[in-house]
Amino acid sequence: MKRERLEKGWLWARRGLALAVLGTVTWLSLADGESLRTEVEAPWFWGLVRALGVPADKAAHAAMYFGLCGTLWMALPGRVRGVPSPWWAFGAAVAWGALMECGQWAVTALGWACRSFDLRDMAANACGAAVAAAVCGALMMAWALARRRWARR
Repeated sequence: MKRERLEKGWLWARRGLALAVLGTVTWLSLADGESLRTEVEAPWFWGLVRALGVPADKAAHAAMYFGLCGTLWMALPGRVRGVPSPWWAFGAAVAWGALMECGQWAVTALGWACRSFDLRDMAANACGAAVAAAVCGALMMAWALARRRWARR
């Protein structure tokens, strides 16, 4: 009984984290772009971006959706209707990225903020989510193999 309650508590904690990341991504996507132009103090991230030659904006999009896809994966059960959860998390992250790009167009049209719709941003979102889904899938496979080895002992 205690183990079941603990597992349920961790599941809700993971879901809360995913909701917090979703809210942060939404806010960063729809807030006024002029106020977000300053670089955040993360020299390792910006150094990596410069070394790879990737535009900082696209790297930030990929990093945000990597985190979103990863936390969505943690919030889901291992399989949803027989499909491994990394693919559900990937689909949800890509759909949310497309919705946020359309939302940027809408807030600009309404005069609330100065944001722009960009297909390259959507591609960066999808790339970040795809890398996260691949990492999560690899973690699922490693966990399944480890459990199989433990069961044989």
